[in-house]
Amino acid sequence: MSDVVVLADSLHTCYRAAFEAMGVAPEHSVVCADGLHYADLHGIKTHGAQALNRLYLRMLRDGEVDPEAVPVVVREHGGSCVVDGGNGIGFVAAEFALRQAVFRAKEHGVAAVAVRNSSHCGCMGWYTAKAAADDTLALASTNCGTQGLIPPLGGRDRLLGTNVFAAGAPAASLPPFNLDMSAAVVAAGRVRLARDEGEAVPAGWLADDAGRAVTDPAAYFDGRAQLQFLGGSPATGGYKGYGLAILADTLCGVLGGAGVGPVRHDDPVARADANIGHFFLAISVTHFRTDFHDGMDRMLQALIDSRPVERDRPVSYPGLPECQHRAGLSGTIALPAAVAAELSKVAEELGVPGPEIAHD
Repeated sequence: MSDVVVLADSLHTCYRAAFEAMGVAPEHSVVCADGLHYADLHGIKTHGAQALNRLYLRMLRDGEVDPEAVPVVVREHGGSCVVDGGNGIGFVAAEFALRQAVFRAKEHGVAAVAVRNSSHCGCMGWYTAKAAADDTLALASTNCGTQGLIPPLGGRDRLLGTNVFAAGAPAASLPPFNLDMSAAVVAAGRVRLARDEGEAVPAGWLADDAGRAVTDPAAYFDGRAQLQFLGGSPATGGYKGYGLAILADTLCGVLGGAGVGPVRHDDPVARADANIGHFFLAISVTHFRTDFHDGMDRMLQALIDSRPVERDRPVSYPGLPECQHRAGLSGTIALPAAVAAELSKVAEELGVPGPEIAHD
């Protein structure tokens, strides 16, 4: 089926109204809509329109998260603090924590914030991009609570999440550096998307117990294949991704008191995706040097100007393709027809405006 092109602003309006209809406060609904819309605008298919109903509205509908939760600082000392998300929507808790980190970094130079009792919070790159826009270099990470999505190297049991790291830094005239990556070779959502669209996944994403490459995405969901860590097998550097996954659980879980993959809840009926944790490290670049932005431009420009392997594919850097994608939009976003139809249906059920079709 062909894509459906909708007006970008109407998509944001649909998101905001949908969250409000589910009992989320207006100011928090805007935050949630902003987080989803960031993914749409930057070409990140798994974390935008496709996630609204499947993930966020479902959690609200099923009572898994509290729509009225307000994140609070429960422990603080100088440039550090712990935020409790109150089992609310992850966007709200994480965005609050990021603002805490940036504010404290501007006072102390460096700040660190750990979050507990949160839930899925969208693209971590959204948070580092927001920090970069505020002249702050930031590291952001999230774990998956006690969800088991990938086994430790050499193990059979899925004990770890696909845990994510993002890092962003402002530049002067060039788009900010903005890295957003999973500790796995790819996020589980990318495998789900391939399955839903009836496509094979590249060799290297999945492997069976014998280490053979598997390209059928359904094999991951029925247990015939495992998602691979960044780096692949131990022989090709898989311990790097494995170590990053443990580091994310340490920063996002153990440090602030959130759930961690290897430790299961004692309560057999507790949700595995409850008590997700996040972590933010913010650095005020002007505390270190006044010409940081120019230095970033020189470094990034040197990468862009370097000789490419293919003439029509110039060298890039993390953050540049996403900014180019957004710059190429003309106030519209193309959605898969099935996703557009689902959004329209959800909007009708909630009595809110749906995304508007763009007409020539």
